Amino acid sequence: MYEDFEFETGKVTAEYVLRVFQDEHRQGVALGEAEEDIAITFDTTIAEWRDADDLRTWWECAKAINKAWHIDIPRNEWHGAMKPAKSKTLRGVCELIAREAIVPKLRPVTVLGVRCESAGAFFAIRQMLSEAGAEVSCVAPSTLLAPFTREYAGTFLGPIANL
Repeated sequence: MYEDFEFETGKVTAEYVLRVFQDEHRQGVALGEAEEDIAITFDTTIAEWRDADDLRTWWECAKAINKAWHIDIPRNEWHGAMKPAKSKTLRGVCELIAREAIVPKLRPVTVLGVRCESAGAFFAIRQMLSEAGAEVSCVAPSTLLAPFTREYAGTFLGPIANL
């Protein structure tokens, strides 16, 4: 049952993208890899963001974003959104990503005749773990996720966190 759970997908908003950046920053602070004293907002400049989150050059950052969001925004568009870094803000970056990005959306599933949002979340997480290479045939809603969070940290910090 639900062995190949199908995701619904949808476009994202600039606000959604900003929340993802804020969550990534929060995780970076918790790991000691980002500055705690800065708030990530639409008005944060690219220079402030890159400094706060210890990001590399604008182009390396743009390539990483393309990969993480499964988009293919060309270099010249990234340049326009990120340079000059002291005056361009995250609003432009978020709007650029939102124009292209499509992400999986949580949806309720029907189990024993009842529509259930929690079941939808369970099947989505299990499917993402399976796609990351985890053996999930014995994973049930009561299965502890701690061992998976260690072995598949990137899946939890990326796709699952972005659900």
